[in-house]
Amino acid sequence: MAVPGDARGWADYAGACFMSRDFTHAKEAFQEAMNLDNSLQANLRNGLGAASFNEQNLARWKTDSLNADNNITLAQGYMGTPEFYPEARRLLNKAVSLRPGDKNAMHMLDSLGGLEQKAKMPPARLLK
Repeated sequence: MAVPGDARGWADYAGACFMSRDFTHAKEAFQEAMNLDNSLQANLRNGLGAASFNEQNLARWKTDSLNADNNITLAQGYMGTPEFYPEARRLLNKAVSLRPGDKNAMHMLDSLGGLEQKAKMPPARLLK
C-alpha cells in the first residue's frame, strides 16, 4: 500500500481484491479501512460480510465442487455482484446437472435471469 494510513486507499484495494475473487485479502483490506476511519464502517461492513461469506463458500466449493449444495451456496454469494453473474450461472447449471430438477437451483437460475435482464437495461431517464 503506497500510503498505509489512507483508509480510502485500503477501501479501494479491498474492492479490487473482492472483484478478483481474492476474498481473504479483501476481508483484511476492508477491516484495515474500517480501523483507520470510523466513518467508513457502515459502508464497508457489507463488503466485509460479502467477502467473508464468499471466502468460506469458495473454500467449501474447492474441497468438493461435485456437491450440488456447494455450487448453489457459492452461486448465491456471487449473485450479489453483476460481474460475477456468468460464474453464478455456471455454478447453478453445474448444480442442476449434479442434482437434476433441484428446486432451489432452478429458482435461483430464474432469479439470476431477472437480475441479468435488469443489469442490461439502460438507466431510466428522468421525466421533465
